[in-house]
Amino acid sequence: MKPKSLIFTIVMMSCLLLLQAGCEEEMMAPRQQLSQDFFRQFNHIQQSSRPVATTRTTTRTRRTSPKIEFEKMIHDFGNVGPRTNNLCEFRFTNAGNSTLKIGEIVNTCGCTPFVLEKKEYSPGESGTLKVNYFSEAQYGQTTKNLEIYSNDRTQPKVILAVKANIMMKVDYEPKMLSLLLKKENADCPQITITSTDNQPFSINSFKSTANCITADFNPSEKATKFVLQPKVDMASLGKTLNGRIEIGIDHPECKTISVGMSTLPQFKISPRAIIVRGSTS
Repeated sequence: MKPKSLIFTIVMMSCLLLLQAGCEEEMMAPRQQLSQDFFRQFNHIQQSSRPVATTRTTTRTRRTSPKIEFEKMIHDFGNVGPRTNNLCEFRFTNAGNSTLKIGEIVNTCGCTPFVLEKKEYSPGESGTLKVNYFSEAQYGQTTKNLEIYSNDRTQPKVILAVKANIMMKVDYEPKMLSLLLKKENADCPQITITSTDNQPFSINSFKSTANCITADFNPSEKATKFVLQPKVDMASLGKTLNGRIEIGIDHPECKTISVGMSTLPQFKISPRAIIVRGSTS
């Protein structure tokens, strides 16, 4: 073996022995124990190093508005008599979150607001609109509207309706008197008045044009049917000829009966006009 190779080998072996001795010393040295404070400090550092999450809060402004809600939009009276008063109620509530203010109330002919307690209602507060419907003299189906205006932004105008079927609750015959001046008592027939709903009533008045026709009646008597025998003043009738008879009764749904009268004159001229033109002698 060459001298240089032998020297290199000895050096390498010496280094290896030194390294082994250092490792054994490290293994023989006692290990340090990690305390609980170390873990608490470590967690605190970790939490402090985390980015802080910012919560973005958005405050929305709640929109305030009143809201009018009716329990019903239509009231049907059913069958009613002509020229009668009929009452109904429309109940409503302020379902919004601010004060409800009732403005104008527009009614059609024959349908009138009866009572409205007040014009302003707090949220959740209820009110009642009372309506008086006065029925017409004409028979048949009818509908009347009311327009309610308020500060409700979603529906500033609400249309309510009342319906009714106007029918005759008291019938009478004849509807028209045809009189003759040449006949006794002008050939005036009896007038029969009958309650069609079997509601008893009484007669409280009897009037005619120029007071040419009268009739006897007992205002304290109540019945479902009356038969009147008119008495004609021939002299007054001769001056009047045509007119009406108004009979007042106290039936709940009929207060007046109107009977027309027409008289045939005692003499009739025909032709009505005679034209005489100039003549030559």
